[in-house]
Amino acid sequence: MIINSTGKFWRDLRYTLSSAFTTGRIRRMFPVFSTSSQRLKVLLEKELGQRDELDLGNALSEYAKEVILFTAFGLDAQSLSGRDAVIKKHITSLQNPVLGLRGWKLLTAVMFPKFAKLLGILIPGEEAIAFFRQLIQETIKDRDVNGLRRDDVLQLLMDARAGDAGSKLSLTKPEISKLEFDEELIVAQSLNFFLGGVESVQAMLSLIAYELTLNPEIQENVYQELKTITRTNGVLDYDGVMKLDYLEMVIMETLRKWPSGVRLERRSTKKYRIPNSNVVLEEGTMIVIPIYGIHRCEGLMQ
Repeated sequence: MIINSTGKFWRDLRYTLSSAFTTGRIRRMFPVFSTSSQRLKVLLEKELGQRDELDLGNALSEYAKEVILFTAFGLDAQSLSGRDAVIKKHITSLQNPVLGLRGWKLLTAVMFPKFAKLLGILIPGEEAIAFFRQLIQETIKDRDVNGLRRDDVLQLLMDARAGDAGSKLSLTKPEISKLEFDEELIVAQSLNFFLGGVESVQAMLSLIAYELTLNPEIQENVYQELKTITRTNGVLDYDGVMKLDYLEMVIMETLRKWPSGVRLERRSTKKYRIPNSNVVLEEGTMIVIPIYGIHRCEGLMQ
């Protein structure tokens, strides 16, 4: 997966996956995002009509699953003929904290794989991963057989397998070589995007709601901006969202205060001298970037 990739393979893979988020692709996906937002609105109104309190985190989790499921695989969670509940069950399994017995199973499987195999110990979530692997493989087969296309990450990787994305890379980035996108790599990257996307979107939305609750004046400003854009455009479409400058600042500030990761790690692929210093990074040097510390540094964030 890209998070564990290094060097040139990481760079080539990252460049290919970034192509999934062009303006045109996102614009074509927007109606699905809008539909999911309407479902979320109906759900919240229903819950508030029945009680004074609600589990907003759970509602936002359902929304994140719908959106990422479509973005990754082009699948509508509402039209999966009963598989929706199964998918949600496996997502929950992968999101459960690795504590207690689950933690010991994971430690045993990673540190002593032969011993774990002998005892029949599986890595926590392995059943869920097998389920999503099968789901992705079935989707790939269905598209290949029926000539179907979707604007999603899976399609981008399938195009790269066929050479389409690779040819674009060679035209725009001569130094980027073609990757061998076999089914194993496609499944791994699609699954990585899906699982990582659900967690990060859910967390970000929950934290934004939390910050807006603590800052009612900012919440009102966001509301007024939304009303203005909706009144001007009639509906909140893609172009309208692009004009929500104040909301964008709220999102960015939330991500500054509560980054999805506390640090980044990179490894030097060659000897490099940091400009205007005597510091030399030898090949193979691990470079740690303290995201949380940088974001919370008053001298940098003013």
